[in-house]
Amino acid sequence: MKFVGVLAGDDTLKVFADGDLVGQNDGILNAAKWISFPGKRNSLLSPLINTHGGTSGFLGQFSNGVITDRSWKCKEIKQ
Repeated sequence: MKFVGVLAGDDTLKVFADGDLVGQNDGILNAAKWISFPGKRNSLLSPLINTHGGTSGFLGQFSNGVITDRSWKCKEIKQ
């Protein structure tokens, strides 16, 4: 079964699964994107860059029923 998710990020979204880039929103603010995850994956990383200042955000819903919520771990990295 194919594993997919619809993901959105504020504002630049890139999605990595086990270190491999699997999708991005090309900098389109608040645009949800369908992303396929090839094969079994164990980790998801999505660095967000907010070019307009303020707080970044990430929303997602996956084909296995998982929906992002406050329990997802986030870490702010200063550049």
